[in-house]
Amino acid sequence: DGMEVTQFTYFQQAGGLECRPVLGEITYGLERLGMYLQNVDNVFDLVWTQAPYGAVTYGDVFHQNEVEQSAYNFEHADVDELRHRFDACEAAAKNLIALGLPLPAYEQVCKASHSFNLLDARRAISVSERQRTILRVRALAWRGRGLRRPSARSWAFRGSSAGSLAASAPHEYARGEPNPCPSPTGRGCPARGRVRVRA
Repeated sequence: DGMEVTQFTYFQQAGGLECRPVLGEITYGLERLGMYLQNVDNVFDLVWTQAPYGAVTYGDVFHQNEVEQSAYNFEHADVDELRHRFDACEAAAKNLIALGLPLPAYEQVCKASHSFNLLDARRAISVSERQRTILRVRALAWRGRGLRRPSARSWAFRGSSAGSLAASAPHEYARGEPNPCPSPTGRGCPARGRVRVRA
């Protein structure tokens, strides 16, 4: 009926690192597929399960959560506290990156990003501040802005002594295929042109 139920995404970069080959992702909207299969126009009318007393709908399970979370996100989230959380997560991420701990640093980056999204939902950020804040998150994830190793780069090139998959088998060879490219960055090595998308 014209409703979008699936989407292809191609990733040329991940965390600022070039993907060789380009990665393909296909995502499905399960609720949208369910709406098509059950022939309903409202997601809350989807039948979630059949109970002894009758049908339990998607709305029975999730509507109240949707109402309350929306009220929090758009009306009641504490703006000052969210700004404090963002700054604290940013500082923690920088410290963890400096300590060579990219995985917990990445968690802090995600928390900072979440705080930003809530501030954005509360309309507490101007257009110019919004762009600056996005760049601050991006700096943590990749550029580092004065940091020796930003989180994505730190994880990808962290050295084989850590025993990580990223260190022992970088890029597309992480599946166990032989790696003919000795360079950890993949620079100067032959690119693979195939893109596999499995539905």
